[in-house]
Amino acid sequence: MTSKVSFLFSPGPFGGAEKLVLYGAKELRIPVILIKENRNPKPCIEFMEKLDEFRIKYTVFDTNSRYDRELIRKLNSLIKENQIKVIHSHG
Repeated sequence: MTSKVSFLFSPGPFGGAEKLVLYGAKELRIPVILIKENRNPKPCIEFMEKLDEFRIKYTVFDTNSRYDRELIRKLNSLIKENQIKVIHSHG
């Protein structure tokens, strides 16, 4: 991931927010950081398939709980390592 801008997203059933992130990332050519809820991974897996179809780069982080401190640490690390300056968050 080399972009200074990224979407941060935890997808649900494909709808408005999912379309915004998918088409926004495609048009703006920016990567997506996904949070995959392991309690219900299907929406994220389906969204990953759509990202692959559009050849959009993405990184996936798994979580098992609503408040996951380890996830926060991993996201912070990714943001710092890649010097991401702007994050558009959904979900």
